[in-house]
Amino acid sequence: MALAGKRLKLFIGIGIGIVALAFLVSYPRIFRQPAATGYIETTGEMEAVEVELSSAFSGALEWLCCDVGSTVKTGDVAFRLASDELKARLAEGEAVVQSAMRSLDEAKIGLENAVAALEAQRLEADAAKEEALRVKALADEAQENLGRVKGLFSEGFVSKKEIDAAQAHYNSLSAQHASMAARQKSALIAVRNADINIKAAKARIQTAEARAAEKRAQIKVVQTQLADLAVRSPINGVIAQKSFEAGERAPAGASVYTVVDLDNIWARVDIDETRIREIRLGGRVEIFAADSQNALEASVVEISELAAFATQRDVTRGRNDIKSFRVKAKIVKPDGMLKPGMTVRARFYPLPFLKER
Repeated sequence: MALAGKRLKLFIGIGIGIVALAFLVSYPRIFRQPAATGYIETTGEMEAVEVELSSAFSGALEWLCCDVGSTVKTGDVAFRLASDELKARLAEGEAVVQSAMRSLDEAKIGLENAVAALEAQRLEADAAKEEALRVKALADEAQENLGRVKGLFSEGFVSKKEIDAAQAHYNSLSAQHASMAARQKSALIAVRNADINIKAAKARIQTAEARAAEKRAQIKVVQTQLADLAVRSPINGVIAQKSFEAGERAPAGASVYTVVDLDNIWARVDIDETRIREIRLGGRVEIFAADSQNALEASVVEISELAAFATQRDVTRGRNDIKSFRVKAKIVKPDGMLKPGMTVRARFYPLPFLKER
């Protein structure tokens, strides 16, 4: 039993030694030392600018532009929702506006006619007034003459015939004065009516204008909604994902297309905190596809200020965990071969004066 226990302890010791040796051998391969190779190499994942194309409205997809792998440009219509209901509302609103404009034209013509009628009735009233004053003056003169003739008749100086003539003349002028007064009164009534017609025509104009303005506002809303039914790509890119087919109903906010800008692509890697000080913005990087030895030039464009997960955990007391920092290396001249999500090797070339001493 004692011998077996010693052998077990021996095997355990050998196993621990093998694990420790394997770790010491493999760890430098993950972050190769510049002293030996002149670069730091690690693995990472490709990322790119991605845009989800969705609509603010739910509805059936009337038209889709592309399949996966197709290219789109900024401003291209990617898909359009069915718009029959909105088109019907637009046509109805335009018809109401046209009707309101016809009513407006008729009201304006009515206003012009009412203004003309008012001016004519004012002239008529003024003319009737002047004529009434003239005839009244004549009637007053005829009345005085009739009084004189009657006095002369009573004294025997004039005949009955002359009295009758003076009376007839006075009666005629009195009748003319009454007619002119009635004409003046009628003209004044017509002036008031013309003024009422003007106010009514102005009210009709205001009503037609308000109706047209209301419908124009509704039309503008519908036109905006129609424009929103056509969703455009905000970037140049490639269709990476297509979630619906034509005729299917897309909920509001649901992604119909995913567009990826392969001209704006980078590798995202995590650098050990013991080496992060050797990485600088603008530093040279080479990016390799997992199965390729052909490198694409890249440049460091972002270095995280906060440490992320630990690449090595403390399994023995007295030793700190080794953290990592996220670094972004952007491809200088993308060739379209690297895609978001691909695993790549990133080779960082630290500046000479940053190498460990």
